[in-house]
Amino acid sequence: MIDRRTVLKTITAIPLLAVAGGIGAALLSYLKPTWAPLAFPKTEKPLNKDLMAATLEEFPNEFDSKQVIFTQTTVEYSARGKQATDVLGFIVRIPAGKLDPKTVGLVPGNPDLRRGFGETEYKGQKYAIVAVSRICAHLGCIFEYHIPADVCARFNYCGGSTPMFSCPCHLSVYDPTQSQDVSGVLLAGHVVSGPAPRTPFPFDFEMKDNQIIIKNYA
Repeated sequence: MIDRRTVLKTITAIPLLAVAGGIGAALLSYLKPTWAPLAFPKTEKPLNKDLMAATLEEFPNEFDSKQVIFTQTTVEYSARGKQATDVLGFIVRIPAGKLDPKTVGLVPGNPDLRRGFGETEYKGQKYAIVAVSRICAHLGCIFEYHIPADVCARFNYCGGSTPMFSCPCHLSVYDPTQSQDVSGVLLAGHVVSGPAPRTPFPFDFEMKDNQIIIKNYA
């Protein structure tokens, strides 16, 4: 027969065991390695399909550019079920040979996919294409694309001879014709001036026939 003292001790111990279990679970979660850092859970991946963002005919000359704006849709746990966010980017044609496609913009395991930079031939011309987000890697402002005279006059950088990405918030300047190592990967858009810590964020894209197709734009 269970006496009263045992019953009271058991009742008192239950919440203590619950607290200890919660602390233990949190500790184990902290110590357990993450298999896919920064990955979207399966149900929260963007709902978008591939985006045909431009054609090569839109870039007849070197340093021609196109602004792209598209909508990224993700799952939202609300009555609406999803949320939409505008994504802004630039596609720029740079001179072929400025960057080496064998080392810049590679996507491991997928030779057809390019990360921010790629080259192709179309109707006898070689096209070198840079495709990046317009969100500045410093503090998230939206940068522009300016000729060297404007960059020198407005952004305190006079060392360039070609158009560059330039951010009005804190005067970061990126050269799309130069590459920079970002965590062991060479990407287009070397930071030549200002506080930005890295290149612009690259879009993954493919070039099929005359089309520039942005993919995986999470």
